[in-house]
Parts: sequence; C-alpha cells; structure tokens
Amino acid sequence: AIETVGKPLNPMEAEAVDQQEVEDGQAGQVVAEIQKGYKFGDRVLRPSRVRVGVAKKAPEENKA
Repeated sequence: AIETVGKPLNPMEAEAVDQQEVEDGQAGQVVAEIQKGYKFGDRVLRPSRVRVGVAKKAPEENKA
C-alpha cells in the first residue's frame, strides 16, 4: 500500500481528486485518502486518490 496522508502530494503515486482549505503549513499536503493506492517494488499498480490541502483564501473586503 502507498502511504500518502500527511505527506506532500507526489503526482507519480497519487491523483488529487478534491481540495480542502487548511492552515498555511499544510498547503500541498495530502489531507485524506479517498481510495488506497498500491505499489509493487518501484512500480505503481494503482495510484491513490486523495484530497489535497490548499491555503485558506483571505476574506474579501466589501466593495462599495
């Protein structure tokens, strides 16, 4: 099995299928695993499907 949660996204082993707003330090890291991926040696049999953290957006000021 490929371990992905808590690690930076590796596009060679995982496919990002969703995003979630997180604190700045966790942006670009895998937050949750939706479908487990598998490797055999160095070969990826099935990539993991994961949710990746993105930085929170600053609230927009009211434009008048």
